[in-house]
Amino acid sequence: MALKPDQITRLAILELNALAFAQVLPASLEKAKIADAGTPVYDLNGTVLFHRIPIMRGRASIGYADIGVQEALGETLLAVSTGQAWNEKAILREATTAARRLQRSLVFDDIRFVAYSFPKVALQFLN
Repeated sequence: MALKPDQITRLAILELNALAFAQVLPASLEKAKIADAGTPVYDLNGTVLFHRIPIMRGRASIGYADIGVQEALGETLLAVSTGQAWNEKAILREATTAARRLQRSLVFDDIRFVAYSFPKVALQFLN
C-alpha cells in the first residue's frame, strides 16, 4: 500500500519529534521544519523504497531524513543527515548536464533517484 504525501510528512515529523524529545538530535536541527514529502527513492526494480525529505530552516535545506515506505526495510526512520542539503531540482539539473557532457546523444523520458546500495543514491535515466 502506497502512502500519501501527507502521511509521509506526518511520519517524518513524528519520528524526528520523538528523537528531539529524547534529546538525541543535534542542536543544529533546533527549530527546523519538514515542508513536504520529499523525493521518492526507488529500488532498481521500480519499487519505491523511501522518501528523502529535506529538513528546512527558513528557505535553506540543512539536512534530510529518509523515511521508509517499504515494509521490508523495517523501521520507518532510516537515516537523518545534517550539514548536507537536499535539493532535488539542483541535483537533477547538475546530473543531467554532467550526463549530457559524457554522452551527447543521451535520450531519456524520465529520471528517478535509486538506492543502488543504501545509503548510496544515484540517478537512473529512463527511456
